[in-house]
Formats: sequence, C-alpha cells, structure tokens
Amino acid sequence: MNVILGGGERGAHLGQSLQDSLELADDVGCMLASDPVAAQFCAFGVAQTSATESALAEFMAEIKRIRDTEVDSAECIAAKAVLAQDLQRKMAEPLASAELALNLARHGLPQDFYTSYLEKLETVTPQDIRRVAQNMLKPN
Repeated sequence: MNVILGGGERGAHLGQSLQDSLELADDVGCMLASDPVAAQFCAFGVAQTSATESALAEFMAEIKRIRDTEVDSAECIAAKAVLAQDLQRKMAEPLASAELALNLARHGLPQDFYTSYLEKLETVTPQDIRRVAQNMLKPN
C-alpha cells in the first residue's frame, strides 16, 4: 500500500497526482512505520504557500482513492517487486542485515521470518491492499 501510495518509486500515486495537477512532484511521498505496538503513517510534500490548500486536497483524494478502489494488478505486482528487492538489498548490506537480525530478536520473530515474508508477499492481492488501506488510513 505504502509503495503504491507514495513510499516507493517516483511514479507512485501521490507524486503523479501532484505533478499532474500542481507540478509539485519533487519531495512528495509517504511512509508507513509498522510496529507491533503502534503504526504510524506520514504523508509529506513541499509546496508554495499559494498551493498548500490544493496540495492537501490532492493528498486526501489519493488517500481516499486507495481506500475506496482496488489498485490494478500491474501496480500490485510492481509494488511487490520493489519490496522484495528492498529486502534482498538489505540482506546483502552488513549494517542493514544486522538491523534485520536485531528486529527478529526485538520482536520475537521466528528465524525464518524473512524467508516466509517473501513467500507471503507473493500472495498479496489488490483486495488485500485495499483492506489494509481501509484499516490503516482513516482520513476523517
């Protein structure tokens, strides 16, 4: 969900929407920090003062869109590829790999967590993305 909305590639919904309507695609995105205790979602962008209201309206429209409509299959496949490549890159870097190992211990995860993560990632559907968006993103 986060990769499609704005936490991944430049072609994500927030960047496209703000570029198309306000020509503001630089420094636009979002992040989702999942945690067993508390999850945090943050959307951000840089806009001229005169465009702030329009930019906020676009942010809210994109959040509502990912909650209310399913993403297409191609976007789902591309997002899964980004996430799988990101994990594989982290596993190849010593510092990032150590952080992954620390997360196993910190959160009491099984040793095969990252292997099963990749397997489970492959099963994610557009319907799953919409369900998570409806659960995590509450724009009202």
